[in-house]
Amino acid sequence: MRNEEIFRLYQGGGITLKAVGKRYGLTGSHIKNIIIQQQRKKENDVNPPLFYGLSVRAVNSLKNYDIESIDDARAAFLSGGLDNIPNLGKKSIEEIRIFLGIEPSEPRTGPRCKTCPNCGYSLG
Repeated sequence: MRNEEIFRLYQGGGITLKAVGKRYGLTGSHIKNIIIQQQRKKENDVNPPLFYGLSVRAVNSLKNYDIESIDDARAAFLSGGLDNIPNLGKKSIEEIRIFLGIEPSEPRTGPRCKTCPNCGYSLG
């Protein structure tokens, strides 16, 4: 509540960070951090992060691979393109599969591949 009041007061105009800080007993730099935090919160409320719920590693790997939409992520997953992304391991790929709501597919075949004894999903 207080942070929102500080944000509204500062955004109302005509008052400095130092003056807002004096009113609330905080330093100008602390007020600046509150303003930045509230701006980010406001932006996320209007435009929530696209891959909200995925780990930071998974999101950063997708972004570094220029995957900017759920459809792009689904296409990359289904085509096997995620296997070539650096720092995106089996756990992250599994996390993305669950996030996208894709059912486990047929196990991969090959000498290095293993399958889960319970569901048959490829572990490698």
